[in-house]
Amino acid sequence: MNDKCFECNSTEDIHHHHVVPRSLGGTKTIPLCEKCHGKVHNMDFSFLRSKGLKEKRRIGIEKAKAEGKYKGTKKRLSDEQQQELKDMVRTGRKIAHVAKHFKITRATVYSYLKFLGFKKQSWVEVKSSEDLFE
Repeated sequence: MNDKCFECNSTEDIHHHHVVPRSLGGTKTIPLCEKCHGKVHNMDFSFLRSKGLKEKRRIGIEKAKAEGKYKGTKKRLSDEQQQELKDMVRTGRKIAHVAKHFKITRATVYSYLKFLGFKKQSWVEVKSSEDLFE
């Protein structure tokens, strides 16, 4: 495209800014360079140019782990508490009850269950790899 920034006449990194927000039915746009568009929205749009942020993060974490600098999230439950969690689920306690008992979120309970070798279908314990594919 041969668009020029409406504000500064730059031809680099042109964005199309909605004069009336799309959420309010706006359809008309004006060309703005990245810098001027950032001024309109009071933010930096340069992150849009960076491709593969997740991949870069993953590589950085792997490197830090190799150097012993990245340990991951600290465990919230001791080994004894993990065993108690396992027993509670085995005896049919509801996940919400287990979470409340340990003062953790249900998502954290599910993470522990996965870590402790339970599979998702009714959170039964996996005895062998064949159990995963039943």
